[in-house]
Amino acid sequence: MKLSKLTKSQLLKKKEIISEKQSKIADEMIAAGRGYELPTETRRKTDELSLQFIDAADKFLAVQSEIERRIKYH
Repeated sequence: MKLSKLTKSQLLKKKEIISEKQSKIADEMIAAGRGYELPTETRRKTDELSLQFIDAADKFLAVQSEIERRIKYH
């Protein structure tokens, strides 16, 4: 579903879910000894954990951008 079609509460819920996923991924990164990595380093990697990190980060950015767009233009 397009983010622009979600209600405010749906959008905030989606942001919360993604944020929780990002937290779990960060814990996994730390457990794997990769807590020091910069996001730019992680984005260049293709292992499963890096791909999960990238996916969650991109989704979070999209949701946050939609929230900011609504604040700016509504």
